[in-house]
Amino acid sequence: MPFSSETTALGKLYTTFRPPPIVKLLLIFLSTTLRIVSLRSLTYLLLLNSIACVVFETPLSDILKGTALTYLLRSLFELFSAGVAFLVLHPGSLPANLKGFLQMVWIAQFHSSRQETGYLGPGVLTPRPGQTPYATTDLYQNQLTQSSPPDVAVYLSERLALFASTSSPVSLRTETVYIQPQPSGNLHVILHPADFDRVIASGWGEAHSRAGKNVCVPRTMALVYAPREYGEVCGVMRVVEAGARFLGEVEGGGGGEVR
Repeated sequence: MPFSSETTALGKLYTTFRPPPIVKLLLIFLSTTLRIVSLRSLTYLLLLNSIACVVFETPLSDILKGTALTYLLRSLFELFSAGVAFLVLHPGSLPANLKGFLQMVWIAQFHSSRQETGYLGPGVLTPRPGQTPYATTDLYQNQLTQSSPPDVAVYLSERLALFASTSSPVSLRTETVYIQPQPSGNLHVILHPADFDRVIASGWGEAHSRAGKNVCVPRTMALVYAPREYGEVCGVMRVVEAGARFLGEVEGGGGGEVR
């Protein structure tokens, strides 16, 4: 069983914990190491090193050093892949610097909601009609079918820009909530776990292909499907607002349900 469950259990504490960047970096590195350590992998690695100890007469101290070095290198590789994911997923939202990277990884690793119900009230999202569109499974995860018509895509971009520039119930910069829509009109939104389940169940989106699998990609990052008509833009904007309220908790904001 992975040791990362212990860090997840402390999520509510980290929600209101605002350490300086250097402390964030150290905690993220520790969390990354714990995330890739499991009893099975540790057992296999110790067994492999023990065989090397017998065959090559390696001291026990070298076995322990080799085990620690292996996980250190794996942690560094995880952070490198997280940096690549950050640059790929977040052009134009979070600043493409160390501060923006730490903020995104911090949200992905430690942020846990203070409430259980989510921000999408009952009946806010009606089932999305039609079949589920196809999407790629890479980091970009772009929608391949049922793209937005050009005029609808422009309207969505205008609504998103207006939402990000106006005052809202949350103090967090709302550009961090969503990733700028692809030409097809789909976008990525980080959601409260309950809202994430509602979006998937109602057919308005799907889990990002790397959600929870990359240090930088939150477990509740959803690919929200492109609106096919003006009326569906309203549904997409409700999902975006729910994501804004969820992440607004990081800065002490939040608020009631989206209606």
